[in-house]
Amino acid sequence: TPNWRLDNVSGPDRIFLEIRELDAEGERASLIVSRDEVLRWETLDETEIADAVLRQTQQASAEMARFVEGRRMLLAAVAAAPAVRRLEVGECNAFLAELARATPSARAILVIDLDGRLRCRHAPLDTATNYADRDYFRLALEQRDFVVGTLTRPRNDPARTVLPFATPVMGPDGEPVAVAVTSVETDYLNGLINGWALGRGGNLTIADRNGVILARNPLPERFVGNRIPDQFQPWVRGARPGLDRAMSQDGTRRVIAYKPAALPPNGLYVSTGLSEGEAFETIDKARR
Repeated sequence: TPNWRLDNVSGPDRIFLEIRELDAEGERASLIVSRDEVLRWETLDETEIADAVLRQTQQASAEMARFVEGRRMLLAAVAAAPAVRRLEVGECNAFLAELARATPSARAILVIDLDGRLRCRHAPLDTATNYADRDYFRLALEQRDFVVGTLTRPRNDPARTVLPFATPVMGPDGEPVAVAVTSVETDYLNGLINGWALGRGGNLTIADRNGVILARNPLPERFVGNRIPDQFQPWVRGARPGLDRAMSQDGTRRVIAYKPAALPPNGLYVSTGLSEGEAFETIDKARR
């Protein structure tokens, strides 16, 4: 889980955000970003608002990291099951059904062979579907690792939108024999983030690596499934987190802190913001 720390290292006009995380090999990595590289704060009030937004984004990123780690562990259990590795359909189906009952948030759990054909699933599927063209399927095989997909519409129910996760199933010779996949409904993600605390006038956006919005608070019905506008795509595709002022898509002027999709949890963009007007009003009231 990322651990973000704010250090006032050289006066109130130069406050640093340090992100530390353990990578897949357990090695400690760090990225340090100077806040004044992206925004110069002029008053103590503005610095307090910036601190609050950074901490808000820190918390949201940590929560998403925990959620993604849960998906990784679920698929690791699938990929390690002997019936799955042998692609024994009957036993594999039974195992996935039992696992799905214990994981209510999982919309589906399935195993796909190297040709993209469905081999086993937590529940029967009426239609024959090939997954060879899905990005998560290809990436899991190319990277030989757990991957987070992008917003997807299931072919058997295109009215729904889901976020898929995938991991390769390795055979005895160390080569992939299949891909294990699970997914979560975007409705579930939106219900999840709706319970996270935000400051007055705050917003929270979770998007995939293409900048397509998966979850948003407030107004998910307006934004989910839409792509983040081009002027904000550098935030999604960048290499380091940042802090900026912007007019949000809902028409509110906000201070926004963001984590690009390239940083843990990899594949997901996270940003939160606070309304400048409401934040200043809250500070003023607290000082009276």
